[in-house]
Amino acid sequence: MNLSLSFPRRLLSGCGRSNNTISISIYGVNPSKGKVIGIKLATGVIHWLVFDHNADRNPKAAKIFSKVSVIVQGGVVAANLRFAF
Repeated sequence: MNLSLSFPRRLLSGCGRSNNTISISIYGVNPSKGKVIGIKLATGVIHWLVFDHNADRNPKAAKIFSKVSVIVQGGVVAANLRFAF
């Protein structure tokens, strides 16, 4: 079973366009697997810290934050599925 991750040689965004200045400024033109995984891990930790901080201070706001986050992430995943099939 091959569990290796495969990334394109160049960072492509949205319909194969490689001119997304935001993603290129974060990842670079040819990101390594470690850099992509590290950035995803760091943003996940930041997301958890924001939720945890808000859950103690205002549980209702934390619940809204989590629902909005799930909806946005679900939308991104659904939009990316068009490239998988």
